[in-house]
Amino acid sequence: MNFVKAGCWPLFLGLSGLLQAATSLPLMAQRPGSFQSADRTVDAGEFGRKVELMLEETGVPALSIAVIDSDKIVFSNVYGLKDERRHRKANRRTVFEGASLTKIFLVYIVNKLVDEKRFDLDKPMYQYLPHEGLEHDPRYKKITPRMILCHSSGIENWKNEHDPNVLEILHDPGTQFEYSGEGFQYLARVIEHVLDEPYQKYIDEMVIKPFHLKRTFMTYRRKPLNPFGRGVAGNYALGYDDHGDEVHKWKNFEPVPASGVHTTADALARLMLAIFTGNHLSAARIDSLCVPQIDKPDYGQKAGPGFWLAFSPTDSVLFFGGVNTGFRSFMFYSIRYKRGFVFQSNSEAGWEMILELNRLTARVGIDHLFPGVLFLEYPSMYLSLQHSFRVDPPETFLKKVDSARAGGAVDAEQLNALADWVRAKNKDLAARISGGAGAKN
Repeated sequence: MNFVKAGCWPLFLGLSGLLQAATSLPLMAQRPGSFQSADRTVDAGEFGRKVELMLEETGVPALSIAVIDSDKIVFSNVYGLKDERRHRKANRRTVFEGASLTKIFLVYIVNKLVDEKRFDLDKPMYQYLPHEGLEHDPRYKKITPRMILCHSSGIENWKNEHDPNVLEILHDPGTQFEYSGEGFQYLARVIEHVLDEPYQKYIDEMVIKPFHLKRTFMTYRRKPLNPFGRGVAGNYALGYDDHGDEVHKWKNFEPVPASGVHTTADALARLMLAIFTGNHLSAARIDSLCVPQIDKPDYGQKAGPGFWLAFSPTDSVLFFGGVNTGFRSFMFYSIRYKRGFVFQSNSEAGWEMILELNRLTARVGIDHLFPGVLFLEYPSMYLSLQHSFRVDPPETFLKKVDSARAGGAVDAEQLNALADWVRAKNKDLAARISGGAGAKN
């Protein structure tokens, strides 16, 4: 694993500036008794109970969520445990690893600079700032910021994924999709050059402070003199794999523009609104984000210049995800209906909640993104059996597997997937699942 964690997301304001910032973005919802979402009233208490049940069934320790409706944050809250071993509850100040959603900070800044005519998406990157690590390949001079934003630059995701000594360009720039964290690392350096400011400073001045993202940190500090000072994220969630085992907590002491933000769902929702409401970017820039640039090899998705695009007969959704070891974070926004949601979880099983969270909140058009793998989305018999494996004695778990098999509630594909998942913890039990009812290793 690369040290930057592969992704598969203080300037004083005068009184007038504070008033402008306060009115330009909607205030955070304070856990109301109910909230409006997708033309209906959602009872917050009932929603919370459903989320808690979902966390138990999926084995996800904690969830941070923010719901957007009519371009306002209508609800945000945090559920579950940030530290299972010590049974420490997460709260509204708990930060999660945003992973690749860190890239969206650069998406906003790039588009803001384009609006200000200080940046050209189609000017080759090297003309702004050469990249010594790519000069071995003459194709690098074709790479533009637009290609970086839509992941068609051809640059590999991280340098150590192929030849650890060479940063490679895997495809001719602009010809096909190739997800690249290294591309965004390069883009961040180019913006540093354009603004003549380090990454951390321009992120603070252009995003974190004006949008009041108080619980947003681009780095941790080594042995801070003031443990309560700005920049120290002491209230953070630990990460867990999809078996519920705690993973090593990653703390980046230097900014990682491709994957290094530690924040909350509410803060990410504020960033998303800054991009889409029209208060900070021009209509032309917002429209440009909705234009497909290249095919993405995932169920008909397209890659736009900053977000993935999902089009259906009833909706047009921009979305993006973040994947760090032990964490999953996602954001969804419907251009048509001006609603969406952001969530962060401290588990590699967090993505299993996407469709149910969508059904409970914004109901944007994303169901078609999951053909063929719906058994991996809550609720399903497959996930119920995973839950049984975590909490029941082995023989009780096997009886439930056999009952589900006999009743047709799971098919051969699901049983094979379940056996593979169990094998990491119990090879004998996995063999008995594969062998059928009553089988012994």
